[in-house]
Amino acid sequence: MHALCRTTSLCAFLPPVAKRGPHRVHHYESAAYREIQERFSQNLRRIRAVHEWTQEMAAERCGMTMQQFQAIESGDANVTFATLARVAAGLGVDVAVLVSAPVGS
Repeated sequence: MHALCRTTSLCAFLPPVAKRGPHRVHHYESAAYREIQERFSQNLRRIRAVHEWTQEMAAERCGMTMQQFQAIESGDANVTFATLARVAAGLGVDVAVLVSAPVGS
């Protein structure tokens, strides 16, 4: 069961984490995409560290498997808007926090 299902009826609408299709590889090679992906990964790790959550704990909060969370945190998965919202809700942060540049950069 997804973490969001406990509080909403959105469970049926939460898609699985999207994999990168080989026909779209060029989209994922742009500097802009890589920068956003790196920010997202760094922010996930930072939030987990602040709360002292393991990947398994964070994954459960986000209503996904640990493998899905690991793929997202490592940058190996294409994160959809639905997944971004799911992670933000699970971690209790605004979506902007997940993709914002570190302070002082």
